Amino acid sequence: MPSAFCLCNRRDLLRGSLALAAIPPACCTTPEIPPECVTFTAESVRIDLKATGGVLAPGTAVRVVNADRGVNLLLVRVDEQRYVAASLKCTHGGAPLTYNEKHKTISCTSFGHSEFDFEGAVLRGPAPRTLPTYQIVRSVDQLEIRMAAKA
Repeated sequence: MPSAFCLCNRRDLLRGSLALAAIPPACCTTPEIPPECVTFTAESVRIDLKATGGVLAPGTAVRVVNADRGVNLLLVRVDEQRYVAASLKCTHGGAPLTYNEKHKTISCTSFGHSEFDFEGAVLRGPAPRTLPTYQIVRSVDQLEIRMAAKA
């Protein structure tokens, strides 16, 4: 018989515990782009689209990370033509972000579950400010993410 003091189910308890430990649940993780697909310069990150294979199919996202260069991005391929690059860290507490394909938003994996649109605007808090997003220039087989955040 359930305890009268337990007001949540096991899934909610696990999600809350993982959030407190800053560990995103398996449903909320984003794969990292294969290193052979990425070239870093002082001002940009270049992605070789031919080398990505199916990792960056429409409706998916990847993490682009390079600790030495301070690169920590979420790259979303919204549809066949549209790509979005944003900070991988929530403006509320720095928790990782992921792409929510169902809602077409960028979502925080922490307990607060802030949501952002593709321009970085907060759709749902507790995030106190907009999410940094980055300009993407696409050529036929390459994306260039310019690392100066959009104003």
